[in-house]
Amino acid sequence: ASFIVLAWGHDMLHILPYLHFIGQPGSGKTRACEVVSSLCYRSLNTVSISTAAIPRIIEKYHPTLIMDEFSSFNQQDTSESIKIVNSGYRKDTKYVRINMETLEPETFDTFCPKLMAGLENLVQTLESRTVRINMYKRRMKPVKENHVLRMHLLHWLSSVRISIIGKPIQDEVDAVTSSLVDS
Repeated sequence: ASFIVLAWGHDMLHILPYLHFIGQPGSGKTRACEVVSSLCYRSLNTVSISTAAIPRIIEKYHPTLIMDEFSSFNQQDTSESIKIVNSGYRKDTKYVRINMETLEPETFDTFCPKLMAGLENLVQTLESRTVRINMYKRRMKPVKENHVLRMHLLHWLSSVRISIIGKPIQDEVDAVTSSLVDS
């Protein structure tokens, strides 16, 4: 629950802890990702996202990035992928790479909430920035729609944002309200 609230107000923070669901197949990691994604601000639920896509997606959308099957991602392009994810827990840290066509440096703002789900432990640098949740096989119970809870979170964020920076988030309120009317 704390991660969901953090995701709604992450732009007001300077450091973000990550969330890591770890467990065997069938332990509910993917379902937990879906539930968290449905409640988080600007969530982007991905499976095996490519290394090149991570900094570009974050730079463009600043989502709550949900990375399911992170174990398989962790094994492909490990070094570069870990650098990208590691760079995004502090607001003032950038991921820098050289554009191979222009040989010019490119910087990416990779600061955003991140949730990783997988079968294996994370590398130590990620583990130290992560709240780990061990998942176990259990009977699934149906999850009800989350629109009402999302609306409450949105109103909470708007009131907090107004009190801190004096600016509401009316576009987001309008989007959530219209999605409730459409459903």
